[in-house]
Amino acid sequence: MALITAVSVPGIAEADDGTIVFGRGKSLYQISATGKGKAREVAKLPTDASKIDSIHAAASGSMILVTLKGKPGFVKMSTNSVPMVEALECEGPAKLSPDGLCVVCRHRNGGSVLYKLLPKVRSKLLPQITGDHVSFYGSAQGRLVQVDKDRGILLSSTKRGAKSKLLAPHKPTMLLVAPNGKRAVGLFKDDGDAVFSFRLDGKGARRKLTNGKLVGWSASSKWVMVQDGDSACVVRATGGQYRCWRDYRVLSVSSTDEAILLSKKEGRRTQLYRASLGGARSAKPVLLVKNARGAAVWLAPQQADAKDN
Repeated sequence: MALITAVSVPGIAEADDGTIVFGRGKSLYQISATGKGKAREVAKLPTDASKIDSIHAAASGSMILVTLKGKPGFVKMSTNSVPMVEALECEGPAKLSPDGLCVVCRHRNGGSVLYKLLPKVRSKLLPQITGDHVSFYGSAQGRLVQVDKDRGILLSSTKRGAKSKLLAPHKPTMLLVAPNGKRAVGLFKDDGDAVFSFRLDGKGARRKLTNGKLVGWSASSKWVMVQDGDSACVVRATGGQYRCWRDYRVLSVSSTDEAILLSKKEGRRTQLYRASLGGARSAKPVLLVKNARGAAVWLAPQQADAKDN
């Protein structure tokens, strides 16, 4: 396996706060989030890592969803092998379930398709799920969230013929559901690309958080990541606390909610940084990885010792 030396970062506690998965060359690598030790190759990519649009991980860290040039693929984390990222047939963005067992996306013939990833990939067509921004409803099995252009945000069953339930009367141009399924954030272009947070309780009273491009949720469902132009930002989902780092790109939040993963273009290179979320002001980022490619994601501590089943 190829090994890459990580940057030794002074001032970061020795306590294990997880690992970082990032791309370089035609592989994914995993390193300690403390910036110490060596990086380990964990997966092969079908193309160069510079083509990575995003990397998302299940809360358990057992599964990773990688999007390359708009095409999603997945890989099961393993300590015993270096598998190839397996492609999925999707039209448009794909969503990984919080437990890492399923992926949902739009099907090329209309409707949606649900992929069950283990023990082997199986697909189920969902012609009745025709809305936009289809997402998982927390860890609930057999239920998906979609945006209907007429009714708003609906909770729909994967079973044909079942009635849908109204979760919120909004019609955002982008929707991200919290991992716990209790709240969502949406981008509303008619409000000047404003990001609003609301509960999925049938009423959906909105609260404006900020402006910018929605990136994702923290695994705890407490923080929302937003890219505001050239500033990487995180904001509490219920409003209030807010942090931004100018000239950085926001990537991921640690499972402990104590730090954030950022990237920065420096010449032709992309460097990975981490910054503390503690204190009253945005902490100065510290360098973790030199010359990374594409996106990266922060995994919880238990993923460092993940074993094959």
